[in-house]
Amino acid sequence: MENFKLTEDYCNNIIKVFSEKETMETLLSHNRLYKRFIIIENSELKDKYEWFWNDIDNLIKNNLGNNHYLSIWIIILKYEKGDYFKKHQDRVTQDDDRYLSGGIELSDKNDFEGANYVVKNKVMEFERGKLSTHGVTEMHEITECKNGTRWSLHFGINKQNDLI
Repeated sequence: MENFKLTEDYCNNIIKVFSEKETMETLLSHNRLYKRFIIIENSELKDKYEWFWNDIDNLIKNNLGNNHYLSIWIIILKYEKGDYFKKHQDRVTQDDDRYLSGGIELSDKNDFEGANYVVKNKVMEFERGKLSTHGVTEMHEITECKNGTRWSLHFGINKQNDLI
């Protein structure tokens, strides 16, 4: 299947929308430090950003098939110098409304240093606007951002069962 991705202009627009109009929440714990903004399914924010939700849902369908869809939330992530997310699993067991975890790099690779997306100890190829996925129980991390700012999206992907 052809790899459909977000355009550079679209990525820039998302960064602009969420850096100028919304307050990013800072998350700091033993295993993470970053800023985020969450749009939750069935919320007023989802209604406000329906255009964005629908665009990401369509990107998922175009890349994975019409039986896949955006579920639970979209998180806009901002990593600045010193920010990270150490190795973790999104879910230890497959017990929520996600078949896969999805993500999209919004920044240009020249905008930051470090902040590598690593799945199962392998640094993933960086391509702005491209959908990437991993299993919700797979170990992954974002290494420390050494300089600049890295923007990305993280979201749940579900899959409708095929009926025979």
